[in-house]
Amino acid sequence: MATTQNTFTGNGSNLGPFSFTFKWLEPTDIKVSVAGVLKTVGTHYNLVGLNYSNKDGGQVTFLPGQAPANGAAIVIYRQTDDSSVSSVFYPGSAIRSQDLNDNFTQGLYVNQEVNNSVAAANTTANTALTNSNTAITTANSATATANTASSNASAAVATANTASSNASAAVATANTASSNAAAAVATANTASSNASTALSTANATAAAQTVLEGNVYDRTELDGGQLDNRYYTETELNAGQLDNRYYTETELNNGQLDNRYYTETEADARFYNVNTESITSTVPWTNSDGFVATTAAIEARVITLVDEVGGFVPIASHTAFPTSNPDINNNAGTVVSIQNVSGLTHSSGTSTNATTTGSTAVTITGIPASLPSPATSVGMLVVTTGTLNSYTFHRLTPEVNDVVNVANNATNINTVAGQITPTNNVGTVAGIAASVTTVAGNTANINTVATGIANINTNAANIANINTVAGNNANVTTVAGNTANINTTVANLAAINAAPTQAANAASSAAAALVSQNAASSSAAAAATSDSNANTSAVNSASSASAAATSASNALVSEQNADASEALALQYRDDTAGILAQAGSTAFNVTTNQSWGDIISSVVSHFDNEVLADILLSMSLGTQTINYGTII
Repeated sequence: MATTQNTFTGNGSNLGPFSFTFKWLEPTDIKVSVAGVLKTVGTHYNLVGLNYSNKDGGQVTFLPGQAPANGAAIVIYRQTDDSSVSSVFYPGSAIRSQDLNDNFTQGLYVNQEVNNSVAAANTTANTALTNSNTAITTANSATATANTASSNASAAVATANTASSNASAAVATANTASSNAAAAVATANTASSNASTALSTANATAAAQTVLEGNVYDRTELDGGQLDNRYYTETELNAGQLDNRYYTETELNNGQLDNRYYTETEADARFYNVNTESITSTVPWTNSDGFVATTAAIEARVITLVDEVGGFVPIASHTAFPTSNPDINNNAGTVVSIQNVSGLTHSSGTSTNATTTGSTAVTITGIPASLPSPATSVGMLVVTTGTLNSYTFHRLTPEVNDVVNVANNATNINTVAGQITPTNNVGTVAGIAASVTTVAGNTANINTVATGIANINTNAANIANINTVAGNNANVTTVAGNTANINTTVANLAAINAAPTQAANAASSAAAALVSQNAASSSAAAAATSDSNANTSAVNSASSASAAATSASNALVSEQNADASEALALQYRDDTAGILAQAGSTAFNVTTNQSWGDIISSVVSHFDNEVLADILLSMSLGTQTINYGTII
């Protein structure tokens, strides 16, 4: 598709220039928007570097203080003026090729812009469909996960309650042992810290010495020429060490640069010479690739060709055909433009009430069955057949008001496209509106499951710690039971030999109890966090369900609007397609009065690949009957 816009991203400070590559007809057709907001030339930005010769590309530079924000989308696009055509033809006036080309180019650019808008709308709709499918899958998965979590929660809560009771008893027993162990641990920690500090100091000193030795040259290394390969000595420079890096005066004088620049003779052989290689209007036309024609020479050549050819005749209605064959050679191929065929009747594709200005019957064949009989207010193009008063239907031409109405709806089309992008799920979400409504109706159940999800997750994650505490209950009980044995040991000196063994057992039990206590504390904190997360999840689930229902409703409306906009845009494209003959031609419509003058340029031609007899021009001016000049 033709390029009608270029996009960039702002960074909060870049004023440009931002280069665009699309062709344009007038500078006023070049528009700039930032973050979806249309900007004003001269107030927010300036157009620079415009190529007025080819009207192709240019640059946009934002004014100081108007730099687009960081991440803002910058869109430079073409919006060709479709309120009126560039030029209007008058009876008996000369027809300039530049005016013809501008009018056809105007119609071409409008069609390109409409086609790109339709394509963008289709792409956005497809993206929305994909996003909607993903959202549905995610919602279904979330529902299944919630149901599983609810089942696991009940079992986990029961297990946690049992573990909590066991842990409380173990903690009470372990507290005494923990107090005794704390003093020993503190002493050991102090000694360990002192040792670590001493070791770190020693390591740092050794490492610093190693780094210093690796980064500094000693006297022996310097005396041994360690720097000789890093700098040129005076002897090396005097011996011409740099001679191969720069051109000497002698080398320049001997033509060292001759192969880098063109001499006068070489330049004359390569470039166009205006004095000897031009064709002007005062010399005969030369069919040769060795010359370049001036605009005056081209004008004279085109006028010579135009004077020899006809091919287009406008009439007011289906009862105003000329009495003689309008083709200049009394043959087929000339187009007759009927301004309004309102009231034309036809049967089986053939007209039944068309006449000449002298009331002679005229036959038009090939009329489509879709045209009402009698016809409504619409224009028609027909082509001569070589037989007097016999014509072949070519195409219908739209009313000016219909074209203007479609053009006026361009803003609505853009608005619909903006509502679809980037997150609205069109089409698919609308199709699952019933499912979304069902999910919204289950909000209470979802909230109930979500309320307990934190506790479920916390208890499930800490089940190993809970089981460990429960498993150490026997050891804790053993430590408590050893109190009597300790008293017996003090009373009985004979049992002193067994005391070390008893102390070791007590220390082990105390350590296990401390681990159990820490695990129980962590489990309690995690349970509180899970409870908070569950409440948050419940609120989010309710919001998501409500948003899904709203999105479904909006998606249905957006889909309907997009379908209508696409149909309207396609109709606009078809209505503004201009004239089409056997070889086809570019779109053109005339709605304002303007003299074309003489043909003075051939910068652009829409007729290069067309048969001369097929080149057509469709023109209308209200309800007036205009005798238009002939065109090649």
